[in-house]
Amino acid sequence: MTSKILYQQFFAGIRWNAIETIIFSLIFLTHQFFLFKTLGGALYGLVGTLFASLYLVVKVANFGLDKSLGTLFSDLSKDKNLFRSVITKQLRIQLAIFSVLSIIIFSIKLIDASIFKILSSVEYTMLAILLAILVVEGVKKTVRMLLQLAFLNKQAAFVELGVTTFYFIVVWGLYLLGYSLSLVTIFVPFLVFSVLSTACMMRYLHVWYQTLPEERNHEKAHKTPKTYFFKNRFFNTFNDLGSRIFTGNFLVVIAAYKFGMEYAAFIKLATSLFDTVSIVIYKTFGWTSYALFAHMKSEQLDHKKKAFSRAAHMMVQVLYGLLLFTCINYQKIATLKKVGNTEILTLCVLYAIGYLISIYEQFYVTQDSAGYLLIFNSLSLFLCGAVVYFGSTISTTELLLSFCVIRLIVLAAISIVSFYLWGIKSTWSVRPMPIIGSLTAALFFFAVV
Repeated sequence: MTSKILYQQFFAGIRWNAIETIIFSLIFLTHQFFLFKTLGGALYGLVGTLFASLYLVVKVANFGLDKSLGTLFSDLSKDKNLFRSVITKQLRIQLAIFSVLSIIIFSIKLIDASIFKILSSVEYTMLAILLAILVVEGVKKTVRMLLQLAFLNKQAAFVELGVTTFYFIVVWGLYLLGYSLSLVTIFVPFLVFSVLSTACMMRYLHVWYQTLPEERNHEKAHKTPKTYFFKNRFFNTFNDLGSRIFTGNFLVVIAAYKFGMEYAAFIKLATSLFDTVSIVIYKTFGWTSYALFAHMKSEQLDHKKKAFSRAAHMMVQVLYGLLLFTCINYQKIATLKKVGNTEILTLCVLYAIGYLISIYEQFYVTQDSAGYLLIFNSLSLFLCGAVVYFGSTISTTELLLSFCVIRLIVLAAISIVSFYLWGIKSTWSVRPMPIIGSLTAALFFFAVV
């Protein structure tokens, strides 16, 4: 694949991921609004907890597989036999992992459901449906990542938006026909459409797989034993957990430990907006940048530097826009979220630093250098632990500022090491059009809200 075609696919991927993310978010928020109004607090809370628990398990039980695929994808996409051998094996492993987890969870329900309170809230039939969703979504997550790596973003977007729209229509169509909303009418259609979407994505992946060359690449075959994937999955799992220290859910836990539940609720409100923005940014720019770096793995260093420069430059423009929007509207956001102005600004900086670090992390993973990330994340863990343990009298603002300093230290370290290893660096030049767009959105929000 030539560089010109690769960059065309890269920009097309960003466009389709952006379209999917925006439309999906609108449908999702509309669905959640009507669910909240219709179900009431208790049942809505149970539905939300069940979905959150499912996707938490899906993400954790992935054990770094999706990120590890990027390290080999450039080689796999050049050899049909090698691709089939490696991917089939990894999907079988994932299927086995989620199947075993499902059996364990169901066994806990049979033995003593009080071990996990949420298990007491569902019947055996509903639990079986939820566990089926767990298995299907676990496999779907990896298939979806393979589509992203193959730059089949358009196909993935059509599938996701199609099944999401039909799911929305079916659930609320049943409600309008007189069926009451319940766990059954919410989760059974979700399972059906989850199976359909996974099947469609696997079909698209199979069609793309048929275009791969037949010739076996014996030279690269030695890189696919268990030890290779085990090492990469271990590094990526630990690094993913290390990065999550600075996400909303972990900050809420820290706040609860340090300051009590009232402050935990305060942090939860403050981080909710930035977590939503993070999803949009990661799905739009994160997946496509990761795919670009994966395809560049075996290219010359100059091509790798150019790819990183482009991806980082686009992320920097997004960060400029986010910072500009927040600086203009931080008081209004703070009022809406009922939190302090300083906390909103500090969180904006904390998340912005994290977005930039994520570009470096994706590059390291695709270059078989996740071991360096292990060092950086260990440094983060050590410094965060020191702040939490020794900072017994610090305020919420001081805690967030300390985390910002830690992230800046890590960003500086990873930037220096990256320049030493590959000569890559972020470009901080400003492009006028993104800034004008962000300024327009910020002023519109300021005038309307």
